[in-house]
Amino acid sequence: MIRSAPFVRRLSRSRLPARAQGTGAVPPPPPNLNPKSDRQTCLLVGIIVGSVMLALLIGMVAISAAIMFPALSRARGAAYQASCANNLKQMALVFKMFGAENPDGHWPALSEKPGQFSPDMDAIHPEYFTDLTVLRCPNAPQDIEDAVESDGGSYIYLGYAVQTEAEARAFLDAYREALESGQGFEDDLPIPLGHEALDIEAIPRLRERIPYAEQANVPVMFDRSFENHDARGINVLFMDGRVEFIWAHENRFPAVEWYLDELEALREHYTAS
Repeated sequence: MIRSAPFVRRLSRSRLPARAQGTGAVPPPPPNLNPKSDRQTCLLVGIIVGSVMLALLIGMVAISAAIMFPALSRARGAAYQASCANNLKQMALVFKMFGAENPDGHWPALSEKPGQFSPDMDAIHPEYFTDLTVLRCPNAPQDIEDAVESDGGSYIYLGYAVQTEAEARAFLDAYREALESGQGFEDDLPIPLGHEALDIEAIPRLRERIPYAEQANVPVMFDRSFENHDARGINVLFMDGRVEFIWAHENRFPAVEWYLDELEALREHYTAS
């Protein structure tokens, strides 16, 4: 019995916990007896992480949209402006063909419908062109058939070689007198009283015989309003076939506000009466 005592003591020490043996180790935690609580915790963590990622995604989309939308708007405005210029170039071909086949070289006469600043449609449609949409600026939301019949579409066409603001004022007065007298617009427009400062006796009809060097300064057809384009300006077709976009702030004829306003006022006056 005395000899077996050390063995008994060693056996009893081997069954004690690690802390009891003096190692200082922490015993493992007891097993989790509530697995449902673990699943709820994982679900809650997943919801929180997903919500944070969704918020970040929404924020990134909002920032991208704020950056992209102005650029897309400018691109759309530039596309409309280019399409508008293409319309005017197509009409330049129509006018050139008409003048080439006309014995006296005249381009289409101004419409005799009061207030309708457009070509005489009976003279050019459908013989020289069939697509009426070329008379509508893409940025002008109106039905083209009604617009052509009522006020000539989105563009101004005078049928006369009006090159300066002084000549424009004379044209407006001569236009009123021609309507009142029933003169029509087949011939040159005599300069009315009050415009003697001009060194011409009449405003000439557009015709092929105008020297080519002067044609570059003769506006033929242009947007009716600065509001046709987001850039606030108008496309202008010159007699030599060139189309130029003139900004409103340039105040360069025919892109002058008083002139466009006067033409629009005449249109509204005569079409409303």
